[in-house]
Amino acid sequence: MSSFVKKFKNIALGNNSHPSDSEVVSLLQEQLSIAECTKSCDSLACDDGSPDQSLWPQFKDIDMSSPLYNSSKPSTIQFLIPTNKSNWKHDAIKDEFSLDSVPRELDLLLKDFEGKFGVNVVDQPIGKDIFDKNVMSFKKLEKLHVLPFFITFENVILEELESMLDIAIPLLLNTNGIHTRSELIEKLKTLLKNLSVTVSPLDLSNLLLLCSHKNRDKRCFITAPIMKKELFKDIEAFNKLESKNQIGKTDVWFINHIGGHKFQANLQIYLNFKNDEKNDNSESSEDGNLFIWLARVGPSHCKEIVEHLLVKKGDKKADRKLLLTDKVRCGKRFEW
Repeated sequence: MSSFVKKFKNIALGNNSHPSDSEVVSLLQEQLSIAECTKSCDSLACDDGSPDQSLWPQFKDIDMSSPLYNSSKPSTIQFLIPTNKSNWKHDAIKDEFSLDSVPRELDLLLKDFEGKFGVNVVDQPIGKDIFDKNVMSFKKLEKLHVLPFFITFENVILEELESMLDIAIPLLLNTNGIHTRSELIEKLKTLLKNLSVTVSPLDLSNLLLLCSHKNRDKRCFITAPIMKKELFKDIEAFNKLESKNQIGKTDVWFINHIGGHKFQANLQIYLNFKNDEKNDNSESSEDGNLFIWLARVGPSHCKEIVEHLLVKKGDKKADRKLLLTDKVRCGKRFEW
């Protein structure tokens, strides 16, 4: 058993339920393969300027004292269902969709597989064919996004969903020998060739997910747009100053309740390093796609996230810094 697993097991079992800050930093460095940010630079994130906090609500019932680390767990695979809206019924799957729909059936069928699967809805467009009654009743999904692989299943129909999952999930759970996203897509296309579904890349380097689920927590509905605006503002500012190492294609999506709204604002970050070229074995090569879940974050943290964490064109592994360790609920470096 690796030293990291032993440390993590101690925390998970309650043998060390409140690790010190230095222990959390050590664990995260080992788990995520990111160097600690010492903030000894002249970076954008370290200047004296700070975002305008006047629009940031100061909720009195936010839990500011409980330890965040290990208060959540990453999904093995996370499925994102576009709905074209940013607020949903209380249970965004069971209450929002009928029994004979792809979201309900997907949530049910995934229970037959080993692993922790997330099924969430997002504010992205449902698709182009809004006059198709099957699309509007969610008996057919024009797009079903899959993380951490940054791929999209297209034309997912209810009648074929079980067959699709029986074929696709075992491969997604064991990608040994598959080195690039294009290889994964071609393998899936071959295996799924007798079904209507096809597979395409989700063309992003960074995907950030913010809870906006008003019917679960009004605070998230208020803060999500503020955070999204600040993140895009800081990305634009960074890219104006950096002519070469610009931040890769990034989007911020609104997602339904992901848990821990007492720690609002929650921010899930997926970083994509597996594009269509094989990673080399140099020191700058990333080990796999990265997931980090931050909480109790606000506009004042966005600049640090943008400069030190997001994937940039031509950046190196050493350029990515572990920061805001006191804000990390969990993280995972995926093997793929």
